[in-house]
Amino acid sequence: MIKEISIKKIATYNNTGVVFSGLKKINFFYGSNGSGKTSLSNAMKNIENFPDCNIDWASQPLKTLVYNQKFVEENFHQDSNIKGIFTLGKESTEIKNEITEKKRLVDKFDEEIRRLRTNLSNKEEEYNANENEFIDDCWELKRKYDNEFLQAFSGVRNNKINFITSVALKSFG
Repeated sequence: MIKEISIKKIATYNNTGVVFSGLKKINFFYGSNGSGKTSLSNAMKNIENFPDCNIDWASQPLKTLVYNQKFVEENFHQDSNIKGIFTLGKESTEIKNEITEKKRLVDKFDEEIRRLRTNLSNKEEEYNANENEFIDDCWELKRKYDNEFLQAFSGVRNNKINFITSVALKSFG
């Protein structure tokens, strides 16, 4: 049990500070806004972070639990989609936040995949258009010189694809 709390040099507490004594097993601190309740609770929760403050224990120090706004923010998470439903516990809130962050990353990657698929589709269309233009250009050249190369074009004179395949094999094969 806490016998006495000395608090000074934080927030609303000056260099002289305040001493709370005569404490019981359960204590309630109340006051108007700005009177130092949150500063007191923060000091009680992590006294080691406040060198000018002290907690005098009746026996061995115990784990101090403080219910204040910071506790609520760390331990209660209200899902914005379903009002009145809370997750309880700091770990649950952290997991919920991690899930939200991972969902955001999934959405980002999904958008990147959509962009890349669109780009791939555009490139495939561009490739097909270029290939068709190449085939048509080769076919026109073949028709232009068809009489000069009757023997060379034998067997492929009436089919664009066979002609291009034959020329490509002879040129690059």
